[in-house]
Amino acid sequence: WLNLSEKTRSIVEQMFFGFGDRFMRDPLYSLFNSTEGTQVTPEDTIRGKIIVINLPYLIYENTGRDGQILFKYVWQRAMQRRKIKENSRPTFLWVDEAHYFLHDHDIDHQSTARSYRACTVYLTQNLPNFSLHFGGRDKGAYQFKALAGNLGTKFFHANSDVETNEYASELIGKTFQWMANENVSFGDKMSVSEGNSQSLIHIIQASDFASQKTGGPLNNYEIETIVHRQGIPFENTRRNYALFTINQQNL
Repeated sequence: WLNLSEKTRSIVEQMFFGFGDRFMRDPLYSLFNSTEGTQVTPEDTIRGKIIVINLPYLIYENTGRDGQILFKYVWQRAMQRRKIKENSRPTFLWVDEAHYFLHDHDIDHQSTARSYRACTVYLTQNLPNFSLHFGGRDKGAYQFKALAGNLGTKFFHANSDVETNEYASELIGKTFQWMANENVSFGDKMSVSEGNSQSLIHIIQASDFASQKTGGPLNNYEIETIVHRQGIPFENTRRNYALFTINQQNL
């Protein structure tokens, strides 16, 4: 640090203070720095508490985002340090608008989360949100795939995003189906031939996701979702997916 040039030092200082200054003012100061404030630790979830970080991005913008990501990261590291016993309490991380709060350690944490009995639930509108906030282009796409590959259960609701629907359709897989075909030729005489052939097609077409029920009075308060689960087939089937209907009035 002492040997850095003035130009280099000023850049480092500006970046550090630009980030750290948010933690010298409320709302972050009272949450993270003040000894008179709340004494909440990630380990409280192991003792059965639910910690809610009330720093909405749409209100606090980058200040709220930085505060939530910091606590999320500290919580993830705390779960990885815990010693698991037969009766260890499971914990969970629930993130709405999850694309706002991604960071590089998410992939490392999720690859070992099950071993530490830590369940992760990420909610977002579409997959491009993840790729964009992971850095965009090839980097964002690969980071999303690395994260999604370690999320064992996925819920797909009604969606108009082509990339999301194609991903869901490809994830569920393909199957061979018989297709009828007919050939008609004209010459001196007209001839017609018919037959059947097997084709490998998607079990659920990408377009099917756009027509799922979205709740409200027009759908009798019913929401449809297609669930994909790895490892364990759904009851009475050998399929890794199933369609479920949820009634909003029962929630």
